Amino acid sequence: AIVVRAFGAIIKGNSQDFIDVSPSSWYYDYVKKAVHMGAFIGNGNGYMYPDNFITREEIITVLARLVVLSSSDYSSLNKYPDKDEFSDWAKPYASALVARKYVNGNEKGMVTPKANVTRAEFAQMMHNIFKNYFSYEGVYKSVTDGGVMVNKPGVELSDLIINGDLVIGDGVGYGTFKLNNVTVNGRILFRGGEKLVTLTKTTVKENIVIYDINGIV
Repeated sequence: AIVVRAFGAIIKGNSQDFIDVSPSSWYYDYVKKAVHMGAFIGNGNGYMYPDNFITREEIITVLARLVVLSSSDYSSLNKYPDKDEFSDWAKPYASALVARKYVNGNEKGMVTPKANVTRAEFAQMMHNIFKNYFSYEGVYKSVTDGGVMVNKPGVELSDLIINGDLVIGDGVGYGTFKLNNVTVNGRILFRGGEKLVTLTKTTVKENIVIYDINGIV
């Protein structure tokens, strides 16, 4: 539910295949949207386990999928004595988020992959990735230092520097988005935006990533 809201996702995927996701559950629509986003895929045998606790390596995987980050270089995990507790499927995602300092260890220097994530830990991960959210149309000329999420259409960012990634979220949908005289010291990730995406006098330090989950970018 949190990631669906954060990215502004509105398109529902097919979750009827999940045996344990009932249409009467409060999270039914959120699951359908999260599946369409590519955030959650279930266990492969028809179960989503929506009422289970979620582990740190699972939520790290979800967030990395959403921001399209993975790495075959696991060296960023070497500073954690419990790095070998990561499942093989989680290591590419964890190594990428740790390398960017989106995920950090605890006060004992452990990353605790198998521990159940707390709300506070999840909130901190989200904050590490996104310091700014733009959810209303208009022209904006200032940002806090860190990553930026635009999750609604009609936003223009102008005359500013973004020290982090800029994510054009699913909620931009079939609307417009503009950058004018903007430097992005990270990546631009397009997950949404179709009618008119305009980049004028824009510098991107890393690269532009198109993750066209809705088939509209």
